[in-house]
Amino acid sequence: MVTVLHKGAVDKPLRQWIVETRRLICVDSPTGSYMDYWHKSFKYPITPKRGPMPQMFSLIDARGAFLELPQGFLRRPHWLRAGQALLTASQTGTLIDIQWAFDTIVAAVDEEGWFDLGGENITTKPHRVGDAWPLAS
Repeated sequence: MVTVLHKGAVDKPLRQWIVETRRLICVDSPTGSYMDYWHKSFKYPITPKRGPMPQMFSLIDARGAFLELPQGFLRRPHWLRAGQALLTASQTGTLIDIQWAFDTIVAAVDEEGWFDLGGENITTKPHRVGDAWPLAS
């Protein structure tokens, strides 16, 4: 049985959402009636330098990379967001959803520190209005 996630899936209990996410990522429909847009490519490749995930060029590559994650990782909030965004992009195929999937996957990989060989984050936190910019020393 395949359960199709909808945009209101965030309201479900965490455990149920993880189970449904794992099911949807692992299911291939022979008729193509579910998630028809796995072939869509990202604008730029996602290339982690460390960790279990390979380089990702498309939604199908990201799906395969999610399957490489240890099961406990899918319980982390940043991976839950990325998984939901990936599933939404695979169902709609719209450019905005594909970009959202790309952004959330990049954020999740960065949260794990897998872009830098030293394990440090490459993205910066946004500054609030009125905060002083760090000065170069």
